[in-house]
Amino acid sequence: MELEEKTLSTDVIHEGIVTDYLIKEVELPNGKKATREIVLHAPAASVLAITKEGKAVFVKQYRKAIEQAIYEIPAGLVDDGEEPLMAAQRELGEETGYQAGDWKVIAEFYTSVGFCNEYLYVYEATDLSKLDQALELDEDEFLEVVELSYEEAMEKYRAGYMPDSKTVVGLMHWKSKLK
Repeated sequence: MELEEKTLSTDVIHEGIVTDYLIKEVELPNGKKATREIVLHAPAASVLAITKEGKAVFVKQYRKAIEQAIYEIPAGLVDDGEEPLMAAQRELGEETGYQAGDWKVIAEFYTSVGFCNEYLYVYEATDLSKLDQALELDEDEFLEVVELSYEEAMEKYRAGYMPDSKTVVGLMHWKSKLK
């Protein structure tokens, strides 16, 4: 059975800084028509950074979309012309003041394929050291750096303070390394 939905028309609703919003009229495999609401999003990179003491470095920040301050692994957009690893390294420095000597890819995935094309890279960073001079945060970025043991992080997760996908993927990877 052919599953592809053929695009009949596209209406750009909004072109934003980070996302664009589209309405697509599609023809379904059975010949009927349907409407799809699509969010186009730049790729992003995130980092599970583990200290020599065996703690992970998280950032606590307020997320307006869910009206809550949460703990997350450091992350940010991949800039045009930038490799995902370079973005992860930059974000680690900007958000935490750390750099890492060893980097590995943990996972790559689309965050929510039902409506969005955001592609996320998740890295593990070890052999951490503090930067001589911390990189500057974005002007609209306010966060607190928190180092947590695995047990402390899982307490935050169970309490609902680590609800985002990149952090959950990081936690599951961390758990697998501890076994």
